[in-house]
Amino acid sequence: MTEGTKPRRASRAETPAPSAFAPLRPLLRSGNTDLSKSVDKLSAELSDFGSRVRLDVNVLEGSNTHAWEVACGQNRAPARRTERRRKPDVRVVMRQDAWLQIAQGQLHPFDAFLSGRLQVGGNIELAKRLVEHLSDPSVPYVSPC
Repeated sequence: MTEGTKPRRASRAETPAPSAFAPLRPLLRSGNTDLSKSVDKLSAELSDFGSRVRLDVNVLEGSNTHAWEVACGQNRAPARRTERRRKPDVRVVMRQDAWLQIAQGQLHPFDAFLSGRLQVGGNIELAKRLVEHLSDPSVPYVSPC
């Protein structure tokens, strides 16, 4: 679109690009912004993961960092707020807006990662398996590589 002679670029919110990746099962309803509830739902979804994994979720909100430890594959072990004491198997870091879009099923983690909105540390192959576990089973799973 143009305004006068200058082209105007559409924002991400106006025209979301279609993703090649299967959507995640939503952790929050659209419009819900409760970080703790979304991480609790993530923990519940990962409780039946095939192996024990320590996942650290770090959500940046301004100058604050909200950090949780999620014990995957441990039969409904609740997520807990944490100060980084032990080394996780997988660590994810993102801003609050990116996390909420991921939790609401509006942004796929691979798209967030490839666009620089999500950082992943630790075992990358394990992180990809976690995403596959969380993906909507009615849509074919596509790995980024």
